[in-house]
Amino acid sequence: MTQSLQPPAPDSLTPAAPAAPARGGNVALAVAAAAATALVAGGAYGGVMAAIAYQIGFLAAGVGILVGLVAGRLGGRNPVLPAVSAVLTLVGVYAGYLLCEAVLIARDNPPATVIEQLTSRFAETHQSYLDNFDPISLVFFLFGAVAAFQTAGKSAA
Repeated sequence: MTQSLQPPAPDSLTPAAPAAPARGGNVALAVAAAAATALVAGGAYGGVMAAIAYQIGFLAAGVGILVGLVAGRLGGRNPVLPAVSAVLTLVGVYAGYLLCEAVLIARDNPPATVIEQLTSRFAETHQSYLDNFDPISLVFFLFGAVAAFQTAGKSAA
């Protein structure tokens, strides 16, 4: 009768490799990039509104998603980034509304240009925005801010 004998398994005294340190992110870079994203996305939002002469709330949320995504990816899990993203989104959406007003004023008054409306005639452009302000715009501002806050909190790398 043959018996199969297996030798005992060797003891492993080698410790496991330590876990890689978590990457924290660069908050200053995240805020700067999110600010630039807010202005570019807000400009695109204003351009679309001026082209179709209609407000689209989902585009305001899109501005917020883009800003929150950039802030969350570059800044990591810093707890201040969602709030900063929401504020930057409000600035970006406001910039989009001002750009839309400037384009519409320049379109109706041919000697005026969009750049002129946004620089030397800024008060006139802002007053036109306030005169044409629609309460639904507050909802669009809210959509954008909430989208930025949520996205920045969930997209942290």
